[in-house]
Parts: sequence; C-alpha cells; structure tokens
Amino acid sequence: YLRAGSCFLLCCFLLSLTPNLTICMFVYTIFPAPRRLKFKVLSPSKLLVAWKEPKGDFESYLFIYSTSGNVQEIAVPKTEHRVIITDYSPSTDYSVSVIAVSGSLQSRPLQATYKDQSEPQKLTEGVAPPDEANEISGVDQFVCRTEAIADIIILVDGSWSIGRLNFRLVRMFLENLVHAFDVQFDKTRIGLAQYSGDPRIEWHLNTFTTKEAVLDAVKNLPYKGGNTLTGLALTYILENCFKPESGSRVGVPKIGILITDGKSQDDVVPPAESLRDAGVELFAIGVKNADETELRSIASEPDDTHVYNVADFNVMSSIVAGLTKTVCEQVELQDKDIKLKFVPEPVGPPLDLETSEVTARSFWVSWRHAPGNVEKYRVSYSAQEGELQEVIVDGSETSVLLEHLSSSTEYQLAVFAVYESEASEALRGTETTLALPAVTGLQLFDVTHGSMKARWNTVEDVSGYMILYAPLTYNGDVRVSDAVTEIDLEALTPQTEYTVTVYAMFGEEASDPITNQETTLPLSPPSNLQFSDITHNSAHLSWDAALDGVKGYRISWEKADAAISEEVIVGPVTSYDLRELTSLMEYSVAIFALYDEGQSEPLTDAFTTSKSFSLDKYSSFQVSWDHSASDIVLQHSRDKTIYLFLSFDLSVARQSVRNLYLSDETTQSLEASWELDDPHVEKVKRLCLCVSRVFVPGGQRTTVLQPLLADTQYKVTVTPVYTSGEAGATVSTLGTTLPLSSPSNLRASEEWYNRFRISWDPARSPTEGYRIVYQPIYVSGPVLETTVGDDVNSLLLLNLLTGTEYSVQLTASYPSGQSEPLLVDAKTLSLEVSGLSTYQVRPNSMCVQWQPLLHATAYRVSIQSPLNGQRQELSLGGGSSRQCFFDLTPSTQYEISVLTQLQEQQGPAVTITDMTMPAPTQAPTEPPATEPPPTIPPAKEVCKEAKADLAFLVDGSWSIGDDNFLKITRFLYSTMGSLDLIGPDGTQVAIAQFSDDARTEFQLSSYSNKEVLLEAIQKIRYKGGNTKTGRAIKHVKESIFSPEAGARKGVPKVLVVLTDGRSQDDVNKVSKEMQMEGYIIFAIGFADADYGELVNIASKPSDRHVFFVDDLDAVKKIEEQLITFVCEAATATCPSVLMSGNTLAGFRMMEKFSLVEKEYSTIPGVSLEPGSFNSFPCYRLHRDALVSQPTKYLHPEGLPSDYTISMMLRLLPETPQEQFALWEIQSNSNDPLVGVILDNSGKTLTFFNYDYKGDFQTVTFEGVEIKTLFHGSFHKLHVIVSKTSVKVVLDCSLIGEKLVNAAGNITTDGVEVLGRLVRTPEKRSAPFQLQMFDIICSTSWASRDKCCELPALRVEEQCPAMPHACTCSQDSKGPPGPTGPPVSTFKCYHETLGGPQGPVGESGPSGPSGPPGPQGPSGLSIQGPPGQVGLKGDVGEVGPAGPMVRDWCLFVKGCVLLQGDVQSQAGIRAIARQVCEQLIQSHLSRYNSILNQIPQSSVSVRTVPGPPGEPGTRGPPGPQGEQGSTGRPGFPGASGLNGRPGERGPAGEKGDRGHPGVGKQGPRGPPGPPGLPGEGRTGSQGPTGRPGSAGTPGRPGNPGSPGPAGPQGYCDPNSCMGYNVGGECCV
Repeated sequence: YLRAGSCFLLCCFLLSLTPNLTICMFVYTIFPAPRRLKFKVLSPSKLLVAWKEPKGDFESYLFIYSTSGNVQEIAVPKTEHRVIITDYSPSTDYSVSVIAVSGSLQSRPLQATYKDQSEPQKLTEGVAPPDEANEISGVDQFVCRTEAIADIIILVDGSWSIGRLNFRLVRMFLENLVHAFDVQFDKTRIGLAQYSGDPRIEWHLNTFTTKEAVLDAVKNLPYKGGNTLTGLALTYILENCFKPESGSRVGVPKIGILITDGKSQDDVVPPAESLRDAGVELFAIGVKNADETELRSIASEPDDTHVYNVADFNVMSSIVAGLTKTVCEQVELQDKDIKLKFVPEPVGPPLDLETSEVTARSFWVSWRHAPGNVEKYRVSYSAQEGELQEVIVDGSETSVLLEHLSSSTEYQLAVFAVYESEASEALRGTETTLALPAVTGLQLFDVTHGSMKARWNTVEDVSGYMILYAPLTYNGDVRVSDAVTEIDLEALTPQTEYTVTVYAMFGEEASDPITNQETTLPLSPPSNLQFSDITHNSAHLSWDAALDGVKGYRISWEKADAAISEEVIVGPVTSYDLRELTSLMEYSVAIFALYDEGQSEPLTDAFTTSKSFSLDKYSSFQVSWDHSASDIVLQHSRDKTIYLFLSFDLSVARQSVRNLYLSDETTQSLEASWELDDPHVEKVKRLCLCVSRVFVPGGQRTTVLQPLLADTQYKVTVTPVYTSGEAGATVSTLGTTLPLSSPSNLRASEEWYNRFRISWDPARSPTEGYRIVYQPIYVSGPVLETTVGDDVNSLLLLNLLTGTEYSVQLTASYPSGQSEPLLVDAKTLSLEVSGLSTYQVRPNSMCVQWQPLLHATAYRVSIQSPLNGQRQELSLGGGSSRQCFFDLTPSTQYEISVLTQLQEQQGPAVTITDMTMPAPTQAPTEPPATEPPPTIPPAKEVCKEAKADLAFLVDGSWSIGDDNFLKITRFLYSTMGSLDLIGPDGTQVAIAQFSDDARTEFQLSSYSNKEVLLEAIQKIRYKGGNTKTGRAIKHVKESIFSPEAGARKGVPKVLVVLTDGRSQDDVNKVSKEMQMEGYIIFAIGFADADYGELVNIASKPSDRHVFFVDDLDAVKKIEEQLITFVCEAATATCPSVLMSGNTLAGFRMMEKFSLVEKEYSTIPGVSLEPGSFNSFPCYRLHRDALVSQPTKYLHPEGLPSDYTISMMLRLLPETPQEQFALWEIQSNSNDPLVGVILDNSGKTLTFFNYDYKGDFQTVTFEGVEIKTLFHGSFHKLHVIVSKTSVKVVLDCSLIGEKLVNAAGNITTDGVEVLGRLVRTPEKRSAPFQLQMFDIICSTSWASRDKCCELPALRVEEQCPAMPHACTCSQDSKGPPGPTGPPVSTFKCYHETLGGPQGPVGESGPSGPSGPPGPQGPSGLSIQGPPGQVGLKGDVGEVGPAGPMVRDWCLFVKGCVLLQGDVQSQAGIRAIARQVCEQLIQSHLSRYNSILNQIPQSSVSVRTVPGPPGEPGTRGPPGPQGEQGSTGRPGFPGASGLNGRPGERGPAGEKGDRGHPGVGKQGPRGPPGPPGLPGEGRTGSQGPTGRPGSAGTPGRPGNPGSPGPAGPQGYCDPNSCMGYNVGGECCV
C-alpha cells in the first residue's frame, strides 16, 4: 500500500497535470486502520470474523467479504468488532476487508483470505471463541505441518534505534512467527534473547512447554534499549542458548533467527561462523537501516532464502509467510541429514529402586544402571500435596541422598535415565520419613511460689527446643538453643498448677511434645511467732523471716471479746512491740508476709496481758520476793508511793536490742541499724553468717558490714554484751548485697569519618571504672580495648576505618569482677559522594555532578569505556561538584567513578554508567499539510472559569517523527478545544516547538478567538533536530512570558512541556527558577522520556504535574486529567501559586501590590530593607504611603469561602497608637467590606466582614499572647477565615478562635488598601514593615507552616534554603589584583544606636571632587517634608570626573572594617546602614527592649575626606600569636580586594548546639584606641569552636604583594548569606 503522504503528493501531482480530470482518492491514514483480523469456525455453517478496534476516533466499520465474485457489504456499528457469516461453506475461499469509517473518510482496509485447512472445531452455538484461534493478521497464515521438530532461537535487536513504537511491531511480527510452528515441549521449542550493548536471555528453550505460554511471553516482551553489538550477541547465544541445560536437544535441527535494524558496532563474522560450524542454520532479517552486506555475512547460504531486508517495521508482516516456510523446509532437510548420521542406542529406565537409612529428614535412594550411555539421572520426589523437586546426578552414580524432607511424610519417587537426546520412562516408588525424635525425661523441680525448673534429656541433631507453659489463665512460651536442657521458668503465679510442654525443634519443624504438670508453692509465710516482755499494756513480738523476695509484713491484732482489729505494715524486720494494750486481756495476733505478688497465709497465735496493780483502795500491802538479800531498802512515803531499791548484778539477761534493719546495700557492703533499750550494754556483738564477728561500742546504733560478696544473701545477728561479759538476747535479719550492675543506655554520637563518641549512663553500683572493647563487624580488623575511670561516661574512639560499622562492648569493673557487657553498633561516616548523576549528555561529551562532602579535600574523577578502553582521569578540589568530559565516542557506554579524599584518607569509588547520545541524523522530508477537524470542540465545565497565560512547549526533535508530531498537534487541538474564552479577558495561549533551539509558533497575544487559534495549531510544521529542553524552557520564560509578548500581570502563568526523550542539556536550573518565581509547570513524557527529568521540570507535587505514557496513542488516557489540572491551576478564583516548595491555590499579595524588587521603586512611600533575616527582603511602608490596588485586579472573582491571610510584619516605633487596617477591601464608595485592624494602643486585633445576610460582623482578639505582635519585632500572623469561625495564629501558635457567620461575597469595583488609618477621614496610612503577604485558599495552611522566616523558630533541617544565598562556580576564579599602596590614613565613621550625639567637629580642608556616585534609592522611598514646586531648569553640561578616592575604611559599632574603593559618601552611608540594620536584626530575635533605641532616620555623614597623608614607617613584624578561641560569627561585609589565598585547614569538629542565652543587653562601651601598625601573617586554620564574644577589631596592617593563585576553595552558601540591594551576595 502507498503511505498517506505518498498518496497525497501523487494526487496533487496528477491534478496539476490534468486540471479537468477528477480523481477520487481516499487518504487512508487520516486515522489508523483496524488491527489483528481473526477467523473462527463456530459450526459447519457459521464463520466468526473478529478484529481489534483501531486507535483513534471513527464512526463505524464497513465490512466487505467476497466468495467467487460475489461481493457483500455490511455496515457495522462502532461498538461491534465482529461479524458472523451464517452461510459459511468450508469448501469456499473467503476474502475479507474491514475499513474504519468517519464521515466521508475511510481508513486503509485490513484484508485477509480465509480457507479451511483442517477439520472444523466443534463449539457450542453462541460460545465466543478463544482469542488465538485461527488468527490471521492481514495475510494468509502459513502453518508448518512437518513431523520434524526443531530448537529455534530468536535474537532480537533491542537498541535505542528501534524505539518503543517500532518494538511493538516487532512483537506482533514475533507472534505471527510463533503461530506458524507446533510449539510443545516434545515438538518444536522456541527461545528468545534480546541484545543491545549487552545481551540477555528472555527465556530458554525449555522455559515454556506450550504455544500459548510462548505467545504470552512475546506479548509481554520488554524493550531493552542500548547500543547495537550484534557480534557479542551471536557469541552469547552460542555459549548460553544452544546448550542441553538450556533445553537444546541432541539430534534436533537448530535454527537461529536474527532481527536487527542497523549496522553492528562490533565484528559479526567470527561469531556467525562459529554458530554455523556448530550446526545452527542462521536467518538474518534486516529492517530500515540494516546493512545488507552484514546480513549476508551472518546468514547461512543461500542468501536469497536466508536474508530478508524490509524498508520499515510496519511491513515486516509481509515476510512472515516466506520466512516460516523457508524455516520449515530447512528443518525438514536438517532432520533428514541428522537421522542419516544418527545411530540409535539402547534406551531404558533404571532398575530396582531401593531406599535405605531412612530418618525424619532424609533417606538414600539407590537403583541399578539403565542400559546404554546414560549421561545423567534425574530423581524427582514430592509429598502428596507438596511441590515437585528434582535432583540431577551424573550418569555414573546409582544413589543419591534426599535431604531437607518433612518428617512423617510419604514421598513419591521417580528416577529417569537422561540420554543425549531423550529421557527414559520413570522408575517409581514411595518411602515415608520417620517422625522427629521427641523429648524424653521431662522433670519439674525446685518449685517456688514464683518459679520452677524444667529439665529433659538431650535430643541429637536438634536445632533447639520450644517450651510452652501455661496455667488456666495464661500462656507462655520460650525457645532455647540445642545446648540447653534445663531452664528456669520465672514470674509464675503462686499456688497455680502449670502444664509444661517441651518440643524438640528441627528448624521450623517441631517433634511430638512431652508434657508434665506441677503446682507452684504458695507465698511463704513467716514462722516461729514468739511473745516476750508481756506487761499489762505492751508485748514484744518476734518471728523468723520469710523466704527471699519479702517486702515487709502486715501485723494484725484484736481482742478476744471485740470484733475490731488493729493492724500495722512494717518493713522486712523480724520483731515489733505492741503498745497501749488493755490489761488482763487475750489478744489474737496474725502476721502476713508481703510480696510483689501479694501476701502469704497468716502466722497466728495469742497471748494475754498481765493484771495492773493499783494502791488507791488499800491502806496496807505486803511486798515479797523470792530470795533473801541484805541490801533491800523499803520506803513508804505519805503519797502512798513505794520505792523499792534493788542492788543486783547486771549479768542477768535482758531484752536490749530491737528493730534490727539492713539498708544501703552495695555490691560489697550492708549497713545494719538497730534500736537499743538498755543503757547498761557495754558493747554489741554483730555476727554475719557465723563467718565474721565484729564488736561495736554499746552506744553505737549503726555499722557497715564489709567486704562482702556481690549478689549474696547474708544473715545478720546482733547480740548485746554486758559488763559482766554475758550476752543478752539476740536479734537477726536477712539482707542481700547488690549484683555487679551494668551501665545502661549505651549510645553512639558525633560520628566522623575516622571516629565516633560513645556515651553511657553510669552503673547503679559504685564501680572502679569501665572497659571498652570494639572491633569492625563486616570487615577484618583488630580487636581494640581501652579502660576509663568511674567518673567517665563518654569516650571518643579515634583512628577508625572510614564508612565501617563497629561493634562496641562496654562492661563495668568492680573489685570482684566485671559486669555483664552492654553492646551497641556504631558506624563511621562514609567518604562517598551522593546524588551522582549525569547531565548534558551529548554525542561527544558528557558531564557528571554530585553532592559534595563538606569536608572533602579533593576528588579523583575518572571516565572509562568498557568497550574501547578509552579512559580519562583527573583530580579536583574539595569544593568541586561537577566535571565534564569531552572527545568521547557517540553511542558508547561509559563508566564514571568519583573517589573522595579527606587529607590522607580516601573513600570507596562511587560509580555511574551512562551512554553518549548517537550522532545526529539527517532531517526528514517535510510532512504533508493536514486538514483541520470539521468542528470546534466545546469548552469543558472545569475550564469555564480559567484565566491564565498558558504556554505549550512541544518536542520537535528527530526522535518524534512525522506521524507522532501529527498526533501531538491533534492532542494540542483537543486540549485547546477544552478552553472557553480565548484572549485578554480569558486564557491566552502560546506554543513553542524546540529541538536544538526553540521556535515560537505564536505568542500569547497572537489570538483572541478560539476558532482562529485551533486553525493555527493545525498549521504548525515539524521542526526536527536534537533535544535541548533546558534551552527551550529558558526561551519560553524570556520570550513568551514577557510583557512584550502579551504576558499579563496578576494572572497564573502555566507551562506544559511535551517531550519523548532525555534532554541533551541541563533542565534543572531554569526549571527551578521558574518554579520559585511562581510559574506552574506540567511535564508530559512518552516513549523514551526520562521520568526523573520530568519530575525536575514540573511543579510539585509530582503526582499532579507529571504525566507519563508509553506512546502518543495512549495520550488520550491522561488528556481528561491533564485538562482538569491545568484548568484548576488557571482558575481566577483561586489560582495555583508556589508556597514552600509546593503548588497551592492562593494569591501572592506582595506581587499583586508590586512589593517586589523590580517594581517597588515605582510606588511612592515604599523602601526596601533587610527582613527577619538578612537574606529576606522586606518593604517599609512609610507614613501616608497608602499602597492600594483595584480589587478586580487582585480578586476578580471575589474571595473564596474559606481562606487564610498569612502576613510577616513588624510594627515600628513611629507606628501610631491609633487603629489602622493592615489590609482591607473597600467598595467603590470607600466603605470597608473585609479586613484586619490592629489597635496599637489597646493591643488588639480585629477581623471584620459582611455575612451572607448582609450584616456587618467583627471579632476582636486580645490578651497577653496577642500583645507580642505590638512589641516591635517581626511576627508571622495567620488569620484563618472559615464558614463558621475565625482563628488567629501568631508565630505558629494558636491565639484563639471565635465564631462568625458565613461571609457573603464582595464587590470587585473597589480597591484593596494596606495600612489605612481607620479613624482619620483623610487618606492616611500608618508606617510598618511588611515582609510577606499571601492569601491561601485553605484553612489548613497555618498548621503546615513552620515559621521558617522567624530566627527563633527556624529549624534548618525542616526549612527550605534561604533566598539570595551565594552560588559558587569552579570557573569563577579571577586573576590576582595589583599590589595596593600602604595605608596612609583612614577615617572611621561611627554610627551609634541610641547614644547621645557628640559635638560637631571642625570642618576639614576640602578634598578633591570624587566621581559620580552610584544610583541612590528612589526619592519617593523616604518621606520628606513637602517642598515648593520649582521651575524647570536648563540642562547642564556634564562635568569632568574627579580622581577616585581610595583607601577608605568604615568602622561601624566596633565590629566591621571595610577597606577598598568607595565612590561616594552615599555609598558609604548605604553600606553602613546595611551593616547596622544587620546588626540590629540579629538582636531583635533575642532582646525586644533594644527596639526602642533604633533611630527613626539614618545618621547623615557629611564629612569630606582630606588628602592622603604621608605613608607611615612599617613596624617590625610581631611574633606569631597563639591561636585564640573562635569568635562569634560576624555579618557579611562588602567585597574587598582579592587577598592571598591561604592553605585549606583540616575540617573542624562539629560542636554541640548551645543553649539560648539570657540576660539584658549591657551599655555600649567606648571605642578602643587604634592598635599599633603591624604586618599580618596568615595562620593555619584551626578547628571550629563554640561561638565566643565579639572581640575588638585591630588596625589592619599594610597589604602584601599578591601571591600565586591558590587551589580552588570551597564556598559554603550559608556563610555568605545576605541581602544586598542591586548586587550579588558573594562571588
């Protein structure tokens, strides 16, 4: 068939020759034809004809079929794609054509002829046939029906030159090829390999056993991409495909089919000869640009049957029949030759299958040899429901061990003898594995109330044990290793029956269990309760202590005749005194032992108090005693008091010690304390486990017992000893020393390339020190050890390997041994760069970039080609982050490596592989003109509110092609047709096409009519060339989105980029700039586009702005979503804006009010100043500036129902005390409609608007939190307005929320004003500073805002980079400057902050006139007193330029010294003011009180410098001083002269973050006297220290002569951040 372009040109040519001749000709390629025609016999009288619908729009089908000259036509609806011929006759040939129809246009027909070649397949009436049945794709399908079988390997070229679209045609060709053969495991086998730069096996000959499986694999064949190395691929299939293990069979014909589209980049002759010598019949198919000579050198002879060459991929189907027929014939010929040479050998199965040595996990299988020359034996085995497994052994073996089986499982066995070309029948059998050996001899013993022990016998070959133990209410389990046969079960419940089960574990499989039962003991009560010293009102209780773990005792007592009891809880003591009892009364006593688990059963007993004796009712009484004594004196007094004096020896036993208590336990000591009742005790004897005996004085109440063993229980007994030498009653108790406790919370920090720090929490017990052992984990290295004292809990480990993980072990040292170790893993930093990527990849060059390491001193960068050995290597400085390589070979793969060096250390190489672009091809012929679609598409609902400047950037490079570019124009036509209003009042559209450069097809202002716009799209012509996307995006920014080209102010600017490949230049920089400036960018990629590059081009989030499809036929899938997102971004109600790196709906109010750098000078009363940070600009609105804009320009559709007002502002000392509106919207009659009011006197904030009923409503916020807004520093204010409430968030903290009614809409015929004084009838406004103003169409923005603009709240890790940060380039190095003259004189200007003004100095002599100064700030930016209008003067002549004043220095607040060329006093004042403002801003975040001292106007310096004085004599150089502590970071100054570069010092260690300082600012000190002149000497750079206080600057020495250029330095962007109006931050 003729292609569409050829048909059209032919038609035009004929018409030009014969004007009167009418030619009717269909242009078939207006839309694609139907595809994949299929036939299926449903019954003897019915033939089903089916096809696949075409890609594109059409209306219906025209179905034509003919039989022996009888032609019939059927119109088929669009929704149907099948026809049933009901008068089918198997003996008749049917010619069928299917045409897609759209109006008067028709597609190219899909044609085929069907002839029944087999018995009809019997199917039930009405059942749809399988998709693959009798499929014919536009041609008669040849089927190879030979009995011979073959092994066919297809080798497919998958290089970049194929392309994704053409590769789909290759897949269709392969499907037709596979259809021609009877593909089965024992018939013809087909394998496939794909190659480019390196070949790979897609599937082997034995991978698939059915034709259907091979067809599915072909349909899912992925596109590889790469170079064209055909010779390498031919060698690969010889070594990997035609092998027995890959499914190749002996005695079977072998066929190789090569499909390629280009000339190989390596030699193909030797590998092709090797394949032919190995008996492989080679066919070579060339497409498009294939080299026919090379094809002939590859293919077998004769060439006319083994070499095929077609012009394009879409005509490959024309050679299927001839190719398959030839392959079929060659298979038959090879099969005959092989059978003539092949002598069959005896074949049979093995004999006598036996099993032996059966265990639970394995058994042996043995057999007798099979007859003939057996190459291998294949043993297959499977459980009843398990997966079939195989073992292959050599043909000389007759047994094999089957391992890793399941226990107690029956296995089906089959043994096959494998010969050279076939396999025998199976020798079959079965065997059952044994059960796993179970645990025996389970014993439970040492049962306590909370634990028991379990013990069992060892089981051989076990991997571990699993123990289950469970009461009725709890289940517990534990696993132990195979070496453990005894375990403590702890934390059990007292007096509970437990079932303990033990399994022997063999991997994850468990044996049969063994079970035992035991009951835990109850909680142990105290014992041996005794009563002593019973009187009429007291008694002494004592008992023996309970077992371990007792926490104390509960003592309860009650009278025998009363139901009320008393109780007390005591510690772990063994005695107690009951007091205030009733005489002659029986008491019952119960003592409970207290544990963590509860209390024990009580220990009970009873006693009776004695009777009290009273003399009140007796007149006489008798006193008697048991023994006679001469020293008894009885006295009777008048008050009936009897005094009985006994003189006796103190040797009688007494109860003198009680309440013995042990405390202050350590690892080697206990402290014992007691109470002493008897003062006659001379000394106390203390016993410890009858091992140690110590005497202490009788008056002592405590003693320390040491040295003791750690974690050991001791019984302590205290006995009183009297003067007579006899001992009194003893008191005992139990105590336990502490264990050797380990330190805790071991952690690593301060990781560096060769060191890190470990820290820990000290052990609970006093230690002698700590022992640290550390060694590498995954690499070989020595075991290192060190010790530290007990007062150290942190250690820096030095001299470690870089990028290596270490295991660190820490133990505490005690006199009696070491504690249990504490482990942690820590890793040193890796000397590897990150983010390694290539860019600007071109045919002969390639660049690489990486994220540099901050402390690197050098990089070694190399590039090497693995194919041709080309290599380049060079060393770069530590600040480098990119390198370009030139003189490379096109279409060649290169490996780029980057090694990082840190002084003497070198890290591992980081490598990336990429390929240079192919050499540019010639431009194609011009495409034919296209006809526009007949109708204009209607606008979509989502686009009816769109108002934006919309630009499309279309890829027109060679890789697109004519057909695809036509599809792109259709896509543009459909997308533009979705828009509603085109022109200045709606959406303006521009289109640019790019390749090597960009070409504007039409500008934004070109069309204001939708119909004309769509006609212009149809006339765009294909450009052709390379792919320079970055240059094209820059062209759109500069040439299309410009006011001259029709770009409007205040409307969203949307860019849509369409590309099919990776850019050959950098896209990141310009895309980032446009995103930061608020452009909304969509990126659409197809075919070979780089998805990562699309993400970099497009706005965020990527899931909304990046689209990717396989080809342009699938672009319809994304069209609807793309149009929706683009129109949503372009809606005027809430356009999309860039906010904190993401695209949100809202309004950038600073831009709307022209408060941006390029436009602020046009507004009266506005000046530019540093903001909350030096790098943030802010705008001072001076008194009565009254900045305003029309509402219809700012909010043409009004305000949304929910929104957030976000402002960054600062009130000034001169801000008036009356109310003023920060922002408000007024009607055309100046009535306020909505706004925010600040009351500086009342310290309140008020929001007002009109609700939906038209009622005016206000809400006021006051209190301590809102007052901080008026303190004079910068604050971030969010006013969140919803349908039900208004919230105020200040500095990212919620102040309050108040309810309101839903707001009504506003009129747009008024104005929006900033700073209007509310109660002043005149149009006046308040002065304040405004850094940021946005309105976001969301109520959740405040919760996501991190207040990164406030110094006190900024967290660098969570915030984007500062604006206006400096950028460094390795190519920005300039030559050294000339030698400066010696300093002869200097004048310093000291601008004070709030200090008293000094007396006016005497006027100095006039100096020479200086040259004209730089452009000063706008006169409108500083409000001055109104002057009288003067007359216009005559233009004066330009005066001669005076000599330049040199060698000035400026001294500001004793901290900044600037030296160099300053052209005017105005320049000096500008620099001074900037530095002072920076200094002030640094204090604002810490001291609010200093704000009242800021002067309201700058100090004017009027002094004129005098002539330079005589140079002074050079002083002798002073000795090298000691390195001082690092001072506090200063503010960036102006650029000075190029100094002599110093050597790069070693990187400093990162310090800990300091705590914020507190206190008040001290008074300003007087300036110090100037230092003596001296000669400076550059010292070595020391490590970075903590910030110190600012030192007094010294006088500079004479500048030296410039030295040679030093190595490239590293510029830290954060170190030179500043905001410099009209200039660069740093170079």
